[in-house]
Amino acid sequence: MHINQYFKGFMSLIFPVTCANCSRPLVDHEELLCLHCYFDLPKTGYHLMTKNPMLDQLSGVVPMEAAYAFLKYTKKGMAQRLVHQLKYGGSKKVGVILGRWFAKDIQQKVLEQGFDCIMPVPIHRSRLMKRGYNQSLEIAIGMSEVLGIPVETNAIKRVHMTQSQAKKMRLDRLTNFHVEYVVWDVSKIDGRKILLIDDVITTGATITSVCSLLTDYGVKSLSVGCLATGK
Repeated sequence: MHINQYFKGFMSLIFPVTCANCSRPLVDHEELLCLHCYFDLPKTGYHLMTKNPMLDQLSGVVPMEAAYAFLKYTKKGMAQRLVHQLKYGGSKKVGVILGRWFAKDIQQKVLEQGFDCIMPVPIHRSRLMKRGYNQSLEIAIGMSEVLGIPVETNAIKRVHMTQSQAKKMRLDRLTNFHVEYVVWDVSKIDGRKILLIDDVITTGATITSVCSLLTDYGVKSLSVGCLATGK
């Protein structure tokens, strides 16, 4: 056995790595979740449905080619715990790992679409400085590793900081189009097929706001994906 494996085994006895959901110690070949929790992931399977509820919801607001959601978000459920660790627990690796799993789940469908890039929804620089990373970008990075589709981060920027989207009323969110985001580089949008990625989609206000902006600047086609959705 290599010395690094001995050291890793020794350190795991002192500082065991635990499952992000149930807190049981992880064993070799387990990552983020124990096998029990991994197989209990509340996957939506929307990409396999003839009538995709998220696509129906969002395409009624802006033109959209496809919609993907990895996990079903429920109060006190596994998806909520994982998203909370990603957004507020300083665990950006959670985004990368879940992004990989998400991509593997939808890989065949996504590659059929022929996307030019994966575009994470940007966050404001003040939140980026506080959190240290953009959670949607970490998800996109994990997806890119599996799908081989480049990540685009310089096309749009968030320029206006508002109160947390989670605390806003539905009506306020749905009428907040084009206020918070601006196009930074039109050449990275015009004529391109884009897969836009966010962490959580609930009302759809944030994602449709960005989609509406991209549509105004000549995107060829838009699809969206999220780590979790309550719909």
